[in-house]
Amino acid sequence: MFSLTALNALNLLLPLITIPYLLDTVGAANYGIYSIVYTVVQYVLLVGKYGFHYTSTKQISQNRDDVLMVSKIFHSTMLARFILTMIASIICLGFIWFVYPKYILLYLLGLGIAFGDVLNPVWLFQGMEKMRYMTIVNSITKILFTVLIFSCISQESDYVYIILFNSAGFIVSGIISFLIAVFIFHIKAQKVSFNDVVVQIKDSSTVFFSSAFVNVFNNSYVLILGLFLNESLIGVYSAVDKVIKAAKILVDPISNALFPHVAKNFMGKPMKDNVNTIFKYSKTIGLLLAAIAVVLVFSSPIVCEKFLHSIKDESMMLIWWMSPLIVIGGLNYVFGIVGLINLGYQKVWLRNLILSSVLGVGVLVATVGKFGLTAAPVSSIITEGMLMLITVMSLLKIKKQI
Repeated sequence: MFSLTALNALNLLLPLITIPYLLDTVGAANYGIYSIVYTVVQYVLLVGKYGFHYTSTKQISQNRDDVLMVSKIFHSTMLARFILTMIASIICLGFIWFVYPKYILLYLLGLGIAFGDVLNPVWLFQGMEKMRYMTIVNSITKILFTVLIFSCISQESDYVYIILFNSAGFIVSGIISFLIAVFIFHIKAQKVSFNDVVVQIKDSSTVFFSSAFVNVFNNSYVLILGLFLNESLIGVYSAVDKVIKAAKILVDPISNALFPHVAKNFMGKPMKDNVNTIFKYSKTIGLLLAAIAVVLVFSSPIVCEKFLHSIKDESMMLIWWMSPLIVIGGLNYVFGIVGLINLGYQKVWLRNLILSSVLGVGVLVATVGKFGLTAAPVSSIITEGMLMLITVMSLLKIKKQI
């Protein structure tokens, strides 16, 4: 938790430093273009992650004392991720070619983000509960990225370097993390069969579709807004969205550290006790998230003045609307990922996500033409609220049945 907190504190501070500089230097419109391309790259990243950051983390956590088993999981997961990333990058290239042909070069420059992430076995470090190595490596690369932003981006046309520097950071971080993982955890050379890869993909499929619906739902907002609004407004939404995510980062270390810890401790215990444990954790995390949201709302004038001053009026409105997502989204992670997935109810979580995501996208498409930017946070709150409601009902049902 301490390692994750240190890393996430850096993730909180650096965007608050770079966003105002980028908005002033390249302009909101060019930042909006970068946001569109970055969103498409996130789809490639999503497919590459598949569900391994949960299922492989769980497997590693439960077999951490067996070097040969850990090595087998490591090699099969790495190969599966590479194959899936290659397929996704080709498909998204076709999408860019037909929908945003003028952004093809930016997309190709951004693919380093996805392939760099493949090399970075965060799931291995998290399963072993040795996240301090990730903190050191990622801190160095993120600071390097920030230095490059301030030293190399000085005019509007330099916006192309934003995603290039992102890619460079991910690739460097991935290579270093891969080498550390092999050395620290004594990963052995293992022959990986096609069947091993298929098994990993199959075991992670339900979790992947769960994660996919969350990410497609979140990332689709930028793409849908791009069909109705100009690049400047997209830049406004993307900048504020990063502020909201940065605020939630303060509690993310606790939630992320809980996943492998709970996965190991749930083994052999009654289902009723495990559900009660989830609700116990949710109370503490919920209070922390609520406190962060309240502080952000009251400090929004300062945040907008200091960090989003070039788009002050629009960003102030979005922060007020989007701050409840800090609480609801954080609790959904606890109830769904830490709870339902560790309890073995991946399909229930997937069903809940499908219902809420379809509702959210539908509300956004139906209202964005009339309400503009306001439609995005409103539909997000409706979706996350519904997801939390039906997920809590699912946990109560599980507790009652067993």
